[in-house]
Amino acid sequence: MWKAGIAKTDITAYEEGQGMFGYGIWDQKIKNAATPLYARSYVLQSKEQTLILVCVELGIVSIYLKDQVVQSLQQALPNQAITDKNVLITAQHTHSGPAGLTQYAMYNLFVPGFRAKVFHEIKDKIVASVQDAFDRLQNVQLSFGSAGFDQQTFIGINRSVDAYNANPEITKTVDKEDAFDKNMYLLRIEDEKGKLIGSFNWFGLHTTCFSSKNTSVHFDNKGYAAQMLEKDLLNDKTSIHAFAQAKAGDVTPNHIYDKKTKRTSGPFESEDKNARHFGELQAKKAFEILNNKTEFLAPELDSALMYVDFSNVVPDPKYTNGKEGVRTSEAVHGAAFLIGTAEGPGTNNAFETITLKSASWVTNRFEQLKSVFARKDRKNYIQQKYRSQYPKILSFETGEGRLMGAYHPKKIIFPDVFDPSIAMVKRADRMGALDLRPWVAHILPIQIITIGNLAILGIAAEITSVAGVRLKQTVAPILAQKGIDKIIISSYANGYNGYITTPEEYMLQCYEGGHTVFGKWTLSAYQTKFEYLAKEMLKPEKERNLNPLIQPLIFDEADVWDGFNPVNQQAHAA
Repeated sequence: MWKAGIAKTDITAYEEGQGMFGYGIWDQKIKNAATPLYARSYVLQSKEQTLILVCVELGIVSIYLKDQVVQSLQQALPNQAITDKNVLITAQHTHSGPAGLTQYAMYNLFVPGFRAKVFHEIKDKIVASVQDAFDRLQNVQLSFGSAGFDQQTFIGINRSVDAYNANPEITKTVDKEDAFDKNMYLLRIEDEKGKLIGSFNWFGLHTTCFSSKNTSVHFDNKGYAAQMLEKDLLNDKTSIHAFAQAKAGDVTPNHIYDKKTKRTSGPFESEDKNARHFGELQAKKAFEILNNKTEFLAPELDSALMYVDFSNVVPDPKYTNGKEGVRTSEAVHGAAFLIGTAEGPGTNNAFETITLKSASWVTNRFEQLKSVFARKDRKNYIQQKYRSQYPKILSFETGEGRLMGAYHPKKIIFPDVFDPSIAMVKRADRMGALDLRPWVAHILPIQIITIGNLAILGIAAEITSVAGVRLKQTVAPILAQKGIDKIIISSYANGYNGYITTPEEYMLQCYEGGHTVFGKWTLSAYQTKFEYLAKEMLKPEKERNLNPLIQPLIFDEADVWDGFNPVNQQAHAA
């Protein structure tokens, strides 16, 4: 009663000299490709319902990429009823893949620019992968299983364990090795005769075994996991297996400080060996699940997707510890975001860190003082912004399009020699590349897919361990009314804009809090909106009110700021 088709396509595409997505380091440029990058596409059908799951070996999926893939599929397969809501595209988040695949300025700054040629090549290959999966449709059985890593197997750490332990539900201090979800969740697909043809699993672990010093395209630990399971562990070499991310926001394999590189890394000196090691651990865990009993899923499919303007959400007080009248604000990247993490430092040294923090703090205080004399609407806006974002030190106000309080970063009195990244932002402004605002997506998708008694929550962000637990707990009692008793979070899905932390984690302003762009109540906003979406899914599909008038900003192709790669710089200067 189930039908499924699975396909894998090489989507490797890049331009020599373009930047990589993940670390935001201006001088991390691609020289070559050490491994291919793949898209693994899964088409599931039950009765008249269709679902498309795609896992791509990229840093993120942009809203623009999802939009263009869906439009292309609708044109190529007009009889398959393909819509935005029944397609989920997720990235396994390698930090060694091409950047420049989004229309928004912030995550294109250090590429530099939107890379149209690379974008369309990757888009076309993803579309071809899905078409191939449709061609392979056959009768199948679906089942679900899970298993956890034991105490003896080191699989990673919580890189912001102090923030994790600040949550009230963590009643006893937890060590960083145990402060995350160690369970892998797996969807198994086998043909009518019980032969395995593929699987799709979710486990939260950052794909950051390769540092910002790497200049070769690489699929990192999750790519190795897929390769090892497909080629080495299974006797049948034809099955296809995707390794996607779950609650990975604060989870990393890097735990040993390296004095040479001044960053944390894995247990081995070789970055490739680290990636292979953590890939092998994930491959073996998936292999274990595949060889144990899994629970068959009834042939019932449902999906719903809605867009939310997360820059202006008033959360339900039950998700804000009873506080009323609080709200999110336009996106702001804080000083903690610029400083980075131990595995991916942003600023170059202590002096630069102090300088950036101080400069941002001063501009924040000056704006608050100046707002006293502003007109009423502006005064209210500024006060609300600082209430929503407190205690973040505001640096990149990516919603308004400001850097350290300046609408035109080129005017900032900050010596370029201190930070080439700031110099690049100022150059982008001089060229007009920052004129399109906001610099990041405010309107983002949230998605719920149900497969039998399994639900998948698609979020366009990186969610921390406890935040993910709270989000699952939010929808669990509602979806239970549909017979759902298993819930998975699929992060980096359908779009991207930073992190989701709990309010308690946010207050510590670790990197994840600095990159929680909509402020302290971001998780509360997601809980409020996912609760609404889950309740709408209890209704017949035609009766659901998902406000189709709210849609993301999709720039026309001609208006996409394709930034300032060296060729465009010269042309502009001429």
